[in-house]
This record gives sequence, structure tokens and C-alpha cells, in this order.
Amino acid sequence: MNETLKKMSNVDESFVKPLPNSEKIYVAGSRKDIQVPMRRITLTDTIGELAEKNDPVYVYDTSGVYTDPSVKIDLRQGLSNVRSNWIEERDDTELLEGLSSDFANKQRDDQALEALRFEHLQVPRCAKRSECHPNALCSSRHYYT
Repeated sequence: MNETLKKMSNVDESFVKPLPNSEKIYVAGSRKDIQVPMRRITLTDTIGELAEKNDPVYVYDTSGVYTDPSVKIDLRQGLSNVRSNWIEERDDTELLEGLSSDFANKQRDDQALEALRFEHLQVPRCAKRSECHPNALCSSRHYYT
């Protein structure tokens, strides 16, 4: 790996340091092997005549593990696949035999880009066609409900 990429492979600590008045937590998802990243935000107490203690607010943390102080981030390695068991067990996707777009194949074959590649690439997945809907592919939006 060249020196520039080596320097770029770690995230600058200022981007992942703890946020003021908040704590990174994980909440159990619908499965015990899925932990949902959340943030517990501490609020100041209400002041004045109606003074009261304010409970913390919990929000979904879209930064994932990037702001988890216990996780070492290496951009060249990528993130761990935390939902792989769930995806496999759903049995509604399959691994592609290869890259499916001309652009992706051209990028893969371009030796000038070799120094920029991730150290490991995951095999892409695609939705399986169902027997009842042979022309319908499932998208990530399907899982929002």
C-alpha cells in the first residue's frame, strides 16, 4: 500500500470523538445478533417557575460504528457485515457470479486503479426472483415496513 493510502486508511480522530452531552449505545433489534446504534442525548433541566428534570432523548445514530470509541476504523478494510446472518436467513437474495455492469468490470480491469482498491471486496448480492412475482425484485425499501 502506498504512503498516501496508508495515511488515508485511518479515520481522523476529530471525526469520531464523542459528541457533547451524548453517549453511543446499542439497542437490541428484532434479532439478538443485530444491535441498532443509538445515541442517548442528555438534556439540561428546564429552568424557571416550571423547572423540571428532563429525561434523555434517544435517537437513531446514522454514523453506525464510526462514532463508537471501542471500534478501530480502517477505511481500507471496510466495515464488518453485521447483518450477514439475517440476510442469509431471509433467503431472498443470492450472490452474483460476477460484477454485472460494464462500468464495474472496466474499473476492476483498470490496473491504474490497483493501488486504490479495498483490501477485500465483498461479492455483490442481488434479489432473487420469486415464483409468484418472477419479474419483481425486492429492494431495500421492502424491509422498511
